[in-house]
Amino acid sequence: MYLAYFDEANHDAKNKFTICGLTIFKTEKLKLISDEIANLREEYSFTYSHSLKSSTSTRPSHLSTQQHAEMKNRVHEIATKNGAVFVGYCKFNEDHSSNKANRNVKFGLNTLLKKYNLYLEEANSYGTVLIDRLEYRKSYEVLKQKFLRGNEFPRKEKWEPLPNIVSYGMTCDGASHLASVNDIITGSLRYVSNEKDAKVKGILVTHLKGLMWSKNKVFKEYGLSLRPFNRTKLSPNVAIEYEELRKFLNSS
Repeated sequence: MYLAYFDEANHDAKNKFTICGLTIFKTEKLKLISDEIANLREEYSFTYSHSLKSSTSTRPSHLSTQQHAEMKNRVHEIATKNGAVFVGYCKFNEDHSSNKANRNVKFGLNTLLKKYNLYLEEANSYGTVLIDRLEYRKSYEVLKQKFLRGNEFPRKEKWEPLPNIVSYGMTCDGASHLASVNDIITGSLRYVSNEKDAKVKGILVTHLKGLMWSKNKVFKEYGLSLRPFNRTKLSPNVAIEYEELRKFLNSS
């Protein structure tokens, strides 16, 4: 049995890529991971009011940028050591209305739920999922549709069931240490996809490779979904952006 957390990374900001992430945990590891994150928070003097998140701007005032980076690296190590698995979604944001980040997050949720269901099928198991701050209108109706009908494909006028996901719910910052883990891993993919510091990106790619779902060391359409899937109609500049990201994530 598995539990997964879904989140997006700064989707309301102007980013080159919209990023969504889903981290899968074995249920027998939940208490162990939670306890290790609790101990980490205590070590770095986090109090009730402090959020443990990826964004540097959320760190407590007593924590330096370097200390915050070290803490996040240790979160990655805890997740990897305890067998967590990550699947990520990257969608390029072109400058026109049909590709607004909120729209991309919705498609990111569909994509990653499909990947999670496939992961569960291959594991011959079942799981639940908690979604961080589902902000669409009628959010509970969205959860109901996902559970009872699955992913919607309006153009094809059909639904794709997700039978191995047996329960849906929402969560928020501070409601679980597992949500902090997913926020940090998802934030790492956001940094790798949108920022320029090659040294930091190299460290984060190493972490991501240890967590991303892969087959024979291939992340494409397992741990990493680049969208749009068909990129033949994209402008040359956008196609280059995708290729650079793909190469970076598959570098050694």
